[in-house]
Amino acid sequence: MNRFTIENKSKFCRHFLEPLSKLSPKCVLKIEKDSIQAKSSYPDGSLYLEATSSLDTDVTDPKEIAFVDLSRFIKTLDFIEKDVASFKLDQNYVSYKDTNNHFMLYLNDPKVVSKPRLSFEKINSLPFNLDITLSTGVFFEIIKASVIYPDLNKLYFTFANKTLKIELSDKTKSNCDGFTRTTENVEFGDAAYDFILPLDSFRIILTNKVENMQFRFHKASTLVNLLYEIDGIKLSYVIPCLLK
Repeated sequence: MNRFTIENKSKFCRHFLEPLSKLSPKCVLKIEKDSIQAKSSYPDGSLYLEATSSLDTDVTDPKEIAFVDLSRFIKTLDFIEKDVASFKLDQNYVSYKDTNNHFMLYLNDPKVVSKPRLSFEKINSLPFNLDITLSTGVFFEIIKASVIYPDLNKLYFTFANKTLKIELSDKTKSNCDGFTRTTENVEFGDAAYDFILPLDSFRIILTNKVENMQFRFHKASTLVNLLYEIDGIKLSYVIPCLLK
């Protein structure tokens, strides 16, 4: 029987488990020596996530624990009063026991729980046309503006002349209102890039409030990759985009 220990239960739930569950209740967690990794995606393929974190384990061979309802695991963890929690991992269940609580969650076969088909290994090897660090403040301002324009859910990105313009609009509609946020002195070279992303993806990505994130764009595959780290947990989101 193997063991793994979560050093900070509240942060692990908030920054690792909850972002995964917001995309899909089904998830496979891969536990290795001193690390944990998981992938999740929207059923329609409009947003993908890979989360990785260090983890105290005595696992010698990689183990996969599969949930069809990850939120049940998250809610069960709420009953644990300690912030450091150690779990036993058997072949088909994970268990926890202290003086007040004892729970056992049976696991599903990892082979029958669907995993995102997107390869993050290939994503990381791409020669990105655009790779910059952006303040998340501009996106929070657009999300705030979206309350005024609840019928708009498309973000039109324009990178040109060291200026980034993000327009909240829907150009498939006639006489459509809009809101544009401009950021100047953005260092991304001389090339110009135009593409469209859904606002709802950023509502999910920015659930964890961080100051900056890495923003990467690969034109040939029309993919945007957004990365940030919080409390030692690394999150990598991929959004298929439309070219303008």
